[in-house]
Amino acid sequence: MKLDNIHFTPTENRLLRIFSDGRLHTVEELLSALDDDLAEWKQLKDHIVRLRKKIKPMGQDIMNTRHHRVLYYRQIRVLSPDE
Repeated sequence: MKLDNIHFTPTENRLLRIFSDGRLHTVEELLSALDDDLAEWKQLKDHIVRLRKKIKPMGQDIMNTRHHRVLYYRQIRVLSPDE
């Protein structure tokens, strides 16, 4: 996928597809996007860090929140001060 001349890797594309529904997603759900049965949290975190750097200039971000000891992630639109 390319948006505004930004290239997303296949893994980043899979993560973006998961995030596109606007819901909260558990780490386990997101690990399924790594296409590696032995994938670990650290690898997922690295992918999310790189993805955040790519989508921030487009006014998007990925936030995390903890609820009842479970870590969730969600893609959000970042509002500018003018909005």
